[in-house]
Amino acid sequence: MVSEDPFENGIRKILNYGHTIGHAYESHLLHGEAPLLHGEAIALGMMKENEIAVKMGLLSANGAEEINNYIRKVYDLPEKLPAFDELASTLRQDKKNDAHGISFSILEKIGHCTYDMYVDEPLLKEVLK
Repeated sequence: MVSEDPFENGIRKILNYGHTIGHAYESHLLHGEAPLLHGEAIALGMMKENEIAVKMGLLSANGAEEINNYIRKVYDLPEKLPAFDELASTLRQDKKNDAHGISFSILEKIGHCTYDMYVDEPLLKEVLK
């Protein structure tokens, strides 16, 4: 995938699944009492981005639950997380964003991801409350 799209202009963007929110968590918690490992942060991002996908009608609730249950088995993740207001600045600075807004790679079903999906801030606030 990387050799097919070396400049991340297309299909390679699906590798960013979980990273938009995950990087915001990672950055925010980096210097706190309980910093997250990169994989933990991305796993949390995947779970939150699954919730977004369900609310957008792209991913089934069953699909999101299957993924999220697997992630919970692999990682011991914190339950208390920063809310949107604490993450907003980092989310807005993500490298994938453009003039259209905050960009995500979102699952439509297990094994199928789409990219360049823009999520409006009211939905982000709802998911990151």
